[in-house]
Amino acid sequence: MFKNISLQWKLLFAFGVLILLLGGSIGGNYYGFKQIVAFNQEVLATADDQKVAMQFTNTVALLYSDQADLIINENAEAIQAYGKKAETLKAQLAKLVESADSDEEKQWAEQIKISTESYLATFDKIQAVYNQRKGMSTDALKNAYKQLDDETDQHKQKLIATTAAFLQFNDKQLQEANQKQSSLIEKNMSLSLLILPIAIAFGLAFAILLTRLITKPISRLLEATERVAKGDLTLTLASTSKDEIGRLTAGFSVMIANLQHIIREVGDHAIQVSASTEQLTASAEQTSRATEHIAETIQQVAVESDHQVQLVQETSDAVNRMSESVNEITVHTDHVVSSSAVASQTAESGTVLIRSAVEQMQAVHETIHQMSEVIHRLAQRSAEIGDMNKIITAIAVQTNLLALNAGIEAARAGEQGRGFAVVAAEVRKLAEQSSHSSQQVEEIIAMVQEETAEAVSSMSKVASGMNDGLGAIQTAGHSFEEIHHAVSDVNTHIQNAYESLQGISQHTGHMVAAIDSIVGITQTTSAGAQNVSAATQEQLASMEEVASSSSHLARMAEDLSQLIKRFKL
Repeated sequence: MFKNISLQWKLLFAFGVLILLLGGSIGGNYYGFKQIVAFNQEVLATADDQKVAMQFTNTVALLYSDQADLIINENAEAIQAYGKKAETLKAQLAKLVESADSDEEKQWAEQIKISTESYLATFDKIQAVYNQRKGMSTDALKNAYKQLDDETDQHKQKLIATTAAFLQFNDKQLQEANQKQSSLIEKNMSLSLLILPIAIAFGLAFAILLTRLITKPISRLLEATERVAKGDLTLTLASTSKDEIGRLTAGFSVMIANLQHIIREVGDHAIQVSASTEQLTASAEQTSRATEHIAETIQQVAVESDHQVQLVQETSDAVNRMSESVNEITVHTDHVVSSSAVASQTAESGTVLIRSAVEQMQAVHETIHQMSEVIHRLAQRSAEIGDMNKIITAIAVQTNLLALNAGIEAARAGEQGRGFAVVAAEVRKLAEQSSHSSQQVEEIIAMVQEETAEAVSSMSKVASGMNDGLGAIQTAGHSFEEIHHAVSDVNTHIQNAYESLQGISQHTGHMVAAIDSIVGITQTTSAGAQNVSAATQEQLASMEEVASSSSHLARMAEDLSQLIKRFKL
């Protein structure tokens, strides 16, 4: 069935399927990379949430430090410092609440908000006690401070625990997002590595198939044309397809069959004409040598003349039929030339389609290159996050050192610095937690950078596969250019055959004119034989003219025989 489809539709079908496969591969890759970018943005957003949560925890510790400064040292400036840090804490709390997307995150954010309000409200009570300290005894003041400090510590511990749970939930979400991103990258790589070789193999298979379907019959037709040009008409061509080349082969076979029939008829009639002219020449010579026997042989001459008229008339009819057949062959040859031109145009259209496919492959290659640049930018963003995390780690380490120094100073202060030592220990604990969380974030960022590097490597492999596909299509383009040259050669040979047929047609016209002349002369001879009493001299002159015409006809018959011998029937 595929052989009966025209060349144009074969080419359109092959390149259509190839473009669909490549388009599917590109669409799948594009969709996969969009999901990767979305997951990466989710990872970055989660990392930002963790950063805000850690800053929030540090601010809580700093507020507790200002509270301890107010209680232990009765430093009035601690109230103003506490107020500024409280505003910072509220801003950080607003960011946490705003970043909560899921219902569970919103619940954590609401608990943190409630604990924060309670934590800040306790300081208002401490500030009220501080303002009334002059009217209170030392023991009452210590008891009030201790009670409020314990209440603050409870709110602080609850707030830190809730924030830690929130960070743990974010860590879990971050790990799940990384796992999904890794799975999606692996799936996208597998899809690309599966579809691209299939598209390349399909394109090569169709290129080889189309090349064989086109070049094989054209080579056979070219070989047959060369044999016909050398005079060999014994070959037969079988057409197994109904496309342009198949119709061209069928028309060529009909042309060879008609040429065989015409050459055979011309050969047979040439032999008859040669025999008749030899006989006519002998009769004319005999008449010129022995005019005294005219009376005795005139009847025989009349009979021979009548027979000659009949033979010449038959020869004239055969030559006329040959002339008509030659004209018919000329018409078929015109059709063959037109079909060959159509085949050449079809091959040229195939070359144009190949070039279009190459341009589309190059556009696909450019798109993949742009995707690779996007992934590189994502890697740069991950590196920037890593730098910020290093800064946070450094702050946590510095805070730890400050807390250690504060603990040492509190130990030196003795009983009076015990509360400050507790605060320093809590600050140090929070600093260690911040350092640990920063280390976890750094590990996650390293995982993201490693997976981004794998995505860049996959894009390089895909680009390499696209280059291989581009080379295969360019090879197919060269094959179509060779097909175009082969069709042009066939067209040249057919044009030469057409010119030879025109030469045969001209010779046939000369033969018809000569035979018509012989018919007239023979009829005149027959009439003269029947009216022999007219004049013997006139009869001799007529016989000499007949002999001359017969010799001319014999030479033409010999020329025609030599021309026919050039053909192998």
